[in-house]
Amino acid sequence: MVEDIPIFPLIEADAGFKKADLSDQNRPGIVASAPGSPWMGKFMWVGPVKQIRKEEGSNQLVSLNFTGPPGAASGVYYALMFQLLKWNYNVIKVDENIEVNPTHREYYEKTIATKGALEGTIKEGLRSAAQAVADYELILHDIRKYKEILDYFTNIAKAKQVKDAKERKEKIKAAEHALKAMYIDQVDVHTQNSSIITMAQSRWPTVLVDFVRLTEDDDTVEKIQDRLQVSKAEALVLKTKNDMFREWMKIFGAAVRDRYDRLVGIATSRERSIEEYREWIKPYLVRFKSIKAGAPMAAFKSFMDISGQATFGNRINIWAFQPYRAVEIKKAPMVREGKFTVDPADPFTVEHYIKSQKTGLAHPSFYPWLLNLQAPTGKATDYPWITDFSPEKVTVADNIILERKKKWESGQIPRTDPSDLYYLFVMIDVERTGLRLQVGELEDIVFNIGMHVISQNALLVRLVELECRDREIGRYVEEMLGVKKGGKTSIELATTEFPDLFGTKKEKIPSEFDKFKQEWKEIAGSFTKPLKTFEGNLFKSRQWMVKAGPYETDFDERVTKQYLIPSGQIFGTIAGFIQSKMGLE
Repeated sequence: MVEDIPIFPLIEADAGFKKADLSDQNRPGIVASAPGSPWMGKFMWVGPVKQIRKEEGSNQLVSLNFTGPPGAASGVYYALMFQLLKWNYNVIKVDENIEVNPTHREYYEKTIATKGALEGTIKEGLRSAAQAVADYELILHDIRKYKEILDYFTNIAKAKQVKDAKERKEKIKAAEHALKAMYIDQVDVHTQNSSIITMAQSRWPTVLVDFVRLTEDDDTVEKIQDRLQVSKAEALVLKTKNDMFREWMKIFGAAVRDRYDRLVGIATSRERSIEEYREWIKPYLVRFKSIKAGAPMAAFKSFMDISGQATFGNRINIWAFQPYRAVEIKKAPMVREGKFTVDPADPFTVEHYIKSQKTGLAHPSFYPWLLNLQAPTGKATDYPWITDFSPEKVTVADNIILERKKKWESGQIPRTDPSDLYYLFVMIDVERTGLRLQVGELEDIVFNIGMHVISQNALLVRLVELECRDREIGRYVEEMLGVKKGGKTSIELATTEFPDLFGTKKEKIPSEFDKFKQEWKEIAGSFTKPLKTFEGNLFKSRQWMVKAGPYETDFDERVTKQYLIPSGQIFGTIAGFIQSKMGLE
């Protein structure tokens, strides 16, 4: 795929993870919940972690295989996807690729023809987009020049509003200086022998300075002659030049304003067209990158990729999820804060699974650009997970989290409800294979399905990951268009490479009060830590006085009986549906 980044993995909760804050985790991934986990309550992810045939004793994992004539396996796939939608699941295709062996001539030629057509479309789209970017840059250059000129006229207009007559006259003269210089260099110079510069060299050495000293009130030869103490001939020339300059200012000012308005409109149109090109070309790039013609499939190489045999393979990763409520004897009371019963963006989840460079999505192998600083898109109260909030602390990850939460609250994410704490999360890995043998063709499909019960903060991590994968495609398109490189704009790259020239933000030196607050937090933490980690024999629970978090803490009684067993029954319905479509009753 375009992003070439693997799916954020699940990690088995083995004996290596003993701390409640998971500070002993040494690799990126989501650590599954398990009996006795000290982090139970902070989040929940229960379900199979190991691969099929390695997971023992789980009623939440199955591998189903079906072989039939061409199209039959694809029919089972589509039947499952449509049925999941009917069962009110939000179905998302996370990743896909296809690999074709050249021996399968008909399929290979069709695939190559499709890839060639996509390549041509992409090249034409990139060419048009690159031209739009070039035009946009030229327009921006013109806008900057015209804006500079409009600033000159703005300064004159502001100078005319000064109440004191003497001060107003001086400010107008100073404001007109830049326009007079432009008039002399670009307009009057074309009058050749009668230009001010030529006359300064041949007749009146001070005529250039005298012209700059003229004001709007110098409208007669006598006024000019008396105020500047020059000859009548020079005064006559200066009056003529002054009248021409005043008329030029009127015509040129109106033309500049009209031209600026038109350029801004064109720039907006070009910017919009660039965005349209980006969005239009993304699906083609994704489909183009997913086709790997002639490459052997690593997963099937040992038995499928036989020399001389025509094969193709298709891999698809599907996520499907929906709210899940445990069956209770009576309805449990809840306290709402806003639209979420419990805020999914808690500090533990954000810092450990999203923004951590060691264990989270911001790991160098996944999406390190999540930690790039970015202007806030919300108010200070919208970022409760940021300690001692300030605009300088906001990152791309924080804004993505806020955007996901807002869509979650407003119902823009299908099959999600802010009032639900837990979700069924089905991970489906599909491996579809086609073969052409001398005796005929066949199609084989394997469904590796795992059912998981997760808390809403765990779902938030997956939603952020989906957004990151979408942005990776956008970043790739931007690099292809030359707009950005590595997620950074040209000025950001220049600042990195030439910090002395472009300037860098100095690190804020903590004040004495900041140091005091930090020391007090450490002292307070030393008192509260024993309460959070108490493992006395009086109570067989790590939450003796302080609950670890808002989610389930009792694995054996609560999670197993109220979540895993019912979800296993739901999982059996999904597996049974596939088996029925395969002809197995």
